[in-house]
Amino acid sequence: MGLLDPIVCRQARELIQAGKLVEAVRLLTASPDREHRAARRLLLELHDRLVSQAAELLKGGSLEAAWQAIEHAAQCGNLEGQALELRLQIAARLEEARRKQQWNAQRLEEARRLADAGHMRTALGKLTPVEHPEAHLLRLDIEERLCRFERYLQQAGKLIDDNQPQLARPILQKAARILPHDPALLRLLQQCSAAPEPLISSAPAPTGQPTCWAFGSWAWVVLGCEVVLGRAGQSGVHVPLSGGLRRRHALVIRDAGHYRLVPCLDSRSTPCPVRVNDQPVEQPVLLRDRDRLVLGEPGCTLIFRLPVGQSSTAVLQSPPGEPPPVHTADGDRFACVVLLDRQMLVRPCPPAHLVLPQLPCRLLRWQWDGSRLELSAEGGMLICDELDAQALGCRQAAPGRWVLQGELDEAELLGRAAAGLEPNAQLSFHLRAQQ
Repeated sequence: MGLLDPIVCRQARELIQAGKLVEAVRLLTASPDREHRAARRLLLELHDRLVSQAAELLKGGSLEAAWQAIEHAAQCGNLEGQALELRLQIAARLEEARRKQQWNAQRLEEARRLADAGHMRTALGKLTPVEHPEAHLLRLDIEERLCRFERYLQQAGKLIDDNQPQLARPILQKAARILPHDPALLRLLQQCSAAPEPLISSAPAPTGQPTCWAFGSWAWVVLGCEVVLGRAGQSGVHVPLSGGLRRRHALVIRDAGHYRLVPCLDSRSTPCPVRVNDQPVEQPVLLRDRDRLVLGEPGCTLIFRLPVGQSSTAVLQSPPGEPPPVHTADGDRFACVVLLDRQMLVRPCPPAHLVLPQLPCRLLRWQWDGSRLELSAEGGMLICDELDAQALGCRQAAPGRWVLQGELDEAELLGRAAAGLEPNAQLSFHLRAQQ
């Protein structure tokens, strides 16, 4: 560079040496000294460099960058000969790429519509030739939904084979949301429709009646054959639990005196985390006395009990030493959940569904016939402030404050004292009902 050359030329030379060709072009073309001989030489040099750069970018497939380079070269001087031909090649390749992009977008939209309509496999066929990041994501989503669909069919088929169509139906309904017209699904639905409904020995909770009762501070009593275990503070949950649970985490279904634990599906239709005796469970499992259930992550642990022979009323207990896992909307906490089927036996000592050493009578029985819940006391009388002040041996359950008065004879009192039981004359408690 000459000593008398404009300062803009020296600045442009520094940019060129630093590899900043576009900045050098902008500096020179905007300068009032553009027609200076030194500036023209630099622009010619930039023209040649940018044409070479555009050719390399075109060869590497970087069409947009190649187009920018050849356009900046055109600002430095007229494109002629090979440079002009190169510009035409880049323009043609860009147009071809735009048409392909438009075609990919149309195929992608068609595949989305097909997937939303339940035609998953046809949608996959549409996506096969499409080269687009969103097409890859949609392909993965469809494949994942198809895997879930196959898993649902396997689970439902096994339940139908085990003569449990009532458990298979909700699983098939979820499968129908994925592939509603699949022949295998339709066959299983037909088998479910043809299967006879099993006889349910348990009395269901009637519409409009409370299904859950808080019994003092001792137990959360649930009526009904299908009980929802889920996160505390959520509607539609019969047993509100602490821990890392989903809103509806699992079902406990009583059928013909047997209990099954069924993991619910989360928002992605994945089974909620459930473990039974340290084994992960993703489909209905038959529960047995003393099974250890862990729901959620971090887990809420419950022990399943059938503590009274010949009774299908079950109990869910927290392990000894752990805080009460049941958190009700009223702020109560319970370590024990009773799944009542016909009757619950409360005694001062086993066998009983609930053991209360301070119970002032021989037995407090909860009796449920499907429409009426009654409490009766053997060796005692019941008073409910919400009903009247009359002491009766048997009363219909009602929310309010209750008093259980003992009426044991002297021999029974001596026997209780010898067994180390408290000689209480009465026991007060509250009943609270929840729909």
